[in-house]
Amino acid sequence: MSLLFASIPPKRLAFAITSASSTFILNNIKSFDGENDVAPSDLGTQHYVCFRNDTGTIAEFMEIDPATLIAGGPITIVRRGLNFYGNRTLETTALKLDFPANTICMLGTDVPQIFQYLKEYIDAAAIAGAVPASTTAAGIVVEASQAEVNAGTITKTISAVVYKLFAPLDKLLALFASETQQGLVEEATDAEVTAGTATGATGAKLFITPAKLLTRTNTISAAINLPFIEQEIPINSGTATIASSQYVMASNTTGSVLFIAFVLSTATTTANIYRLTKDSVSGKYYITHSTTLTITAGTLAGIAVTSSSLFVLCQVASVDTIRRYDIADLANVTTFTYSGGTIRDRAFSDGTDLYIRSAATTFDRYTLAGTIATNAGTVTFTGSHTQSGATSDGTNVWIVDATTNSTINGTGLNVNKYALAGGAIVSSTTMKLWMNAYLNWFPTNSGQVLFMTSSRTLGIGGSYSEGTTITGTITKIMAITLP
Repeated sequence: MSLLFASIPPKRLAFAITSASSTFILNNIKSFDGENDVAPSDLGTQHYVCFRNDTGTIAEFMEIDPATLIAGGPITIVRRGLNFYGNRTLETTALKLDFPANTICMLGTDVPQIFQYLKEYIDAAAIAGAVPASTTAAGIVVEASQAEVNAGTITKTISAVVYKLFAPLDKLLALFASETQQGLVEEATDAEVTAGTATGATGAKLFITPAKLLTRTNTISAAINLPFIEQEIPINSGTATIASSQYVMASNTTGSVLFIAFVLSTATTTANIYRLTKDSVSGKYYITHSTTLTITAGTLAGIAVTSSSLFVLCQVASVDTIRRYDIADLANVTTFTYSGGTIRDRAFSDGTDLYIRSAATTFDRYTLAGTIATNAGTVTFTGSHTQSGATSDGTNVWIVDATTNSTINGTGLNVNKYALAGGAIVSSTTMKLWMNAYLNWFPTNSGQVLFMTSSRTLGIGGSYSEGTTITGTITKIMAITLP
């Protein structure tokens, strides 16, 4: 589009027009020389006119098609009712008026749309011809793409001209820090520190201030679930023979809570049950609660821990029994009924269901509802697991290989890893612990005991005493890296 600024004398309407008219006819289209008509080429391809009354109290701005400016012919109106502030396209119905014959028509003077056109034309020309900005001079810049912001790109070449890039705020806010890129981060709240959260509400990586780190050291230790190296826990006093003792251990899936159930002898009817929790700083376990359970002598078989309960498998009054306790304090003791399978054997939990050993290579899974344990099928783990310890983190299962169950010295103890759904061995590790210093490592009736100590380590436990007769019992627990 082009607009030429011709000087043309005011003209008059030859005939009246209404507010709905789309053409008009002038009395003449002579130029200032009074002889020659104004030609379409004198106005370019776009033009504006103004109709006003003789007193100058009423006016309407219009855009016309210069190609229709022919003497005696109708001139085509492109837009009507343009406003008085230069908007070149907005039509307002209220500004479209009726004009009688002989109304003044100004073809080329004092029309604000002309000056608006000129302003826009000059602005465009100034931008197109401006010099690129620099550190010493103002000039033109180009908005950076998100990829350019992320990459830290400084300049961009357009039509052989090098321009500086600028990053708008929305793209800067989308630039988050990562392991390979600098960017925005967000301060972690106390709750996020405790939970070990990596990304904040804004989507940015979280950071911890030195002040918060100093005051939250213990919380951080608890959050990352510290393992332990090894520990001895005195748990009992009494007299019995080593060969006839029974001893089982189990933890929740994170290892924050540990339980030990122990009888001095297969002739003993009192099972001692201990609850231990892990210190958030040292990673050591300490006893918080204890209780006893009267059982049929020699029937303590296994224990397992869900997210809310401890389950003890034994016989009570010569009846196979699943006894439940609150995980927090060993309170609210209830007896579960069960359907199908043998429930008096080694067990573990995935945090929700019970898994009880039913044969050398299989465990029966029991779902729990109310006070009922329902047999939901058999899971097979290849290998032999007679009296072997087993534990789970809710995703995988670790089981002591029965062929090395009592060989913690010398050749070592094999621990196999399986998927919770069962199947073949995923990986394994051999644990060599030289227990010769402990003259009477036991119990022989329970096998080696596994439990979770953290998301990174397993615990293995047992007890020992001085001499051939137990006069005091100490639990020895050690950690190994998860296979």
